[in-house]
Amino acid sequence: MNLSDEYGDNPTFDSEFEQELKETFGASVDQAFAGLTELLSRVDNTTLVDATRLPYAGEFGRLFPAFRELTATWLHRSGKQGKAEASESLSAEIINTAVLTEDVRSGYPRDHDWLATSVGSFFELRALARSSEELGLPTTGCPGTGWLNWFGTATSAMTRKLQTTSFIDSPLVTRPERVSTALPGETDPRYGNAVLLVSAFEQQPIDDTSAECMDDAVLRVRRAFSHRRFEHEIAPAIEHLEALVAEFENDADILIRLLGEGVLSSGTGAVDVLADLAANLSDPYPNPILPSLTELPLNGWELRFRFPGIASFGKGSPDVSESTHTADLASMHEPCRIGLPPLIGEFAELLALLPNEVDIDGAMAHLGATGTGWRPILEHLVTDLTAHIWAHEEERHQ
Repeated sequence: MNLSDEYGDNPTFDSEFEQELKETFGASVDQAFAGLTELLSRVDNTTLVDATRLPYAGEFGRLFPAFRELTATWLHRSGKQGKAEASESLSAEIINTAVLTEDVRSGYPRDHDWLATSVGSFFELRALARSSEELGLPTTGCPGTGWLNWFGTATSAMTRKLQTTSFIDSPLVTRPERVSTALPGETDPRYGNAVLLVSAFEQQPIDDTSAECMDDAVLRVRRAFSHRRFEHEIAPAIEHLEALVAEFENDADILIRLLGEGVLSSGTGAVDVLADLAANLSDPYPNPILPSLTELPLNGWELRFRFPGIASFGKGSPDVSESTHTADLASMHEPCRIGLPPLIGEFAELLALLPNEVDIDGAMAHLGATGTGWRPILEHLVTDLTAHIWAHEEERHQ
């Protein structure tokens, strides 16, 4: 189903090849796997390819949902009005309604969080593709400036909206009083998600957790797991919590081994907290609306969960005064055409999400870095890393 996506009457995948795939795969799971195996066995080189070597609209829609919606709106409106070429009035109207005011089809409003995520995804997209032709999107009826330039115009509008609506008295990031470290046992496949969820308490003793702290942790977990681009399933995490609670009856020391002594003040009551956490996460309607950053600022756990690439970067950049060499950072993410765009997207999303410089510095402290003045450095990295990818590609094709 994900091999093709249609926007109105504009197929975005070769229809004849799509029909061949459907006939090969069949309807059942067994037939699908057999067909896929056969298909891959006929391919000379099955190594990972980057997006520019294989334009793929279905993948584009999954990775960049905001611009998938924008593409759909443009094709629908331009086709309905009989305008194959772009017009400034139509462009402004679509950006205003489809990007800045209307809800997306999944029900998410165009809130601060949605806009920031979309801005970050554009910068990742721009690092992946230098021209509209590399996106695999329909060329008939597209904006006259091309898809990529039009997406850039929409992103500029998103950024302006964020800058004009984000002057808030309260901080958007909690005060980084301590730098949290990874909890032991996170890699245990049986309880890894349970340890991940407990870390949302920021290494406070979970057996001495107040109802308010429990509510905050649950809301942060739900908000982090419902990220606009990379939504995570919460059911496996609940299963890990329940399995850990059940195992405690057979192994009373398992909580200390997995969670560490710093997370347990006395060892009593910890199992009850884990059971309550599982129950609260299992409730489908604890709070129908996820809290905004003004209601519940980002803490270190949510920042590390949401920006894993920057967290890895922060651990290797202990102080803002240390110069960051683009080539060194790129060498850590080889092949750079595949490894760097997600990091660029994270930098851009963080910058859009937190317009206040104090919040940026606080976020970087949570992510393992120290010092102040991180905003211009991150902005510089977004530009330089993108230029590095483009220059590397030009050299590769000479």
